Amino acid sequence: MAVETIGICYPRPRRAPRQYSGGFNQYVERRLLKEAGYWPPDQYKILHPFGGMAEYGLRVDIQRFVNGVDIRPDVIGDAHCLPFPDNTFDVVILDPPFSADYAETKWNTPPPKFKTYSTEASRVTKEGGIVIVYHWLAMPPVVNTHLVKRILIEGRRYQHARIVHFHRKDTEAYRRRRPQTKRLHLSANGNGMSDA
Repeated sequence: MAVETIGICYPRPRRAPRQYSGGFNQYVERRLLKEAGYWPPDQYKILHPFGGMAEYGLRVDIQRFVNGVDIRPDVIGDAHCLPFPDNTFDVVILDPPFSADYAETKWNTPPPKFKTYSTEASRVTKEGGIVIVYHWLAMPPVVNTHLVKRILIEGRRYQHARIVHFHRKDTEAYRRRRPQTKRLHLSANGNGMSDA
């Protein structure tokens, strides 16, 4: 099944104190929610586990102050162990530090562990809801979800492009009819492929 792919350009930086280097470019967060089908945001339960200075939804962050800036998260908590029950949110937006170095030097936090925080995001997302992964790398699949859309975002000059994956959390009905895929592996001698 083909996955819808969109390319967009948002060159404007967000309005935030200079000491705070996180956050989406201006209007990107709004566009992501619209593309996911969760607009207007006040009608949905939205979670930002790496909340920072997000504009919409419940913002969770591991600390209140970043480089002297009070980012005012709604909840102080860790994206790797979210303090919410299963199946709570319509959409979860993951915008983590993009590397261990960024985590340490820009936010003074431990490195993010994709499998752990993305599994937590899936856990707290309602069946049929969306987990949005915003990163500068194409990240692996999120557990118990399937990819439904991808957006490539070009920003300012000399800024990494962003890759956004929209993962829909599997419903029971989807799990029953989920297409079975064959995995093909190269043979040891490289002369062909065999079913796994």
